[in-house]
Amino acid sequence: MSKPVRSKLKYSLAVIPEVKEIVAIALANPRDIVIENPYTAFAGSFGTIASLWFSAYNPSGVGIIFAISLIIFLAGIVIEGNKYKIYNKEALPIPVVINITPSRINSSDALNSLFNVNLIQAKPEYRNYRKNIQKYLGITEADLIYEYNKDIFDLEDLKTFLITTQYYLEQRVKPKTPQNSIFYLVYIGPISVAFLVGSMLGREGMLLFQRTQENNSYQCVMEVKDRKLKEDTPEFEKFDVIYQNIDSGKNQVTIAIDAAAHKIKTNHPSISSYGDVIVLRSKTGNSISYEEDWTQHCREIFNVLNKAQREYGEIRLVYSMPVNLAIAVGMATQHFWNILLTNYDSKTGEYKDLIKMNEITYRS
Repeated sequence: MSKPVRSKLKYSLAVIPEVKEIVAIALANPRDIVIENPYTAFAGSFGTIASLWFSAYNPSGVGIIFAISLIIFLAGIVIEGNKYKIYNKEALPIPVVINITPSRINSSDALNSLFNVNLIQAKPEYRNYRKNIQKYLGITEADLIYEYNKDIFDLEDLKTFLITTQYYLEQRVKPKTPQNSIFYLVYIGPISVAFLVGSMLGREGMLLFQRTQENNSYQCVMEVKDRKLKEDTPEFEKFDVIYQNIDSGKNQVTIAIDAAAHKIKTNHPSISSYGDVIVLRSKTGNSISYEEDWTQHCREIFNVLNKAQREYGEIRLVYSMPVNLAIAVGMATQHFWNILLTNYDSKTGEYKDLIKMNEITYRS
């Protein structure tokens, strides 16, 4: 007979901290938990109206009405208090859209996909997620969408956009979230700026989402963790490394990353005349599929870049690759190395110099 007693006692002791936590949340947030709570509002209205009616026709029923109202009132506090607990726990997903070409793809559609499709509302505890992060964390749509509407070669404007975006995400949005919150990132725009976005966001805890053409939604292709991106990789599984024109006599090198359907013409004068040439060519010869290990691709690229930045005064990048892989590489290298980014011009077939990654200084 002692087992049931011990079980009940154990359960009661486990419930006490939960009750204390919810009471503390209610006291700290009386407006949201009590005043603007639909359950407590209903309990108050029901209790008042029903008590007036019963007091006139059945005075003995007033006590029952009070008990029912109290149960509804307390249940409402527990329900709302538990929501507050959910939105204050660690590793909360925070959807973010960075759109460098808003005229081409609508940012709100991308954000809707993150909220409605990508593992957020699919989890029962994140029902009404968009509404709730605004209510409980004060995060609005304006905190989650960042658009650049100008030419990327307007470098001062591009720098200002990146610095401002980094400031808002790190100093305005992140402090509103619980510890170790996870950015669910959709980036829309050219690959060249994707490297800069990665260097801007050089932090742990991020999922990268790639657009799927079939149903116009976004699929997670990579979980980014800074340390894993930089791990040494003695054997190259994803790329063949080809050294071309390595005796140019110049203290600079072009690294060509060829990992998509569009192939890089490494013999083009805009590439071959710069200095030495190192080519990373995908071993499959195809675009990287969603199912592949994108982190390993990043490690191999970082390995080559890290070696090159010790041997050359300047690195010039040309690339044909998924934008999210470029973001991961940017996060690994950050903005400290002398890496010149280029932008492919489909009209001329050449890679135009855009900006050096170490030309942008972010606030800590």
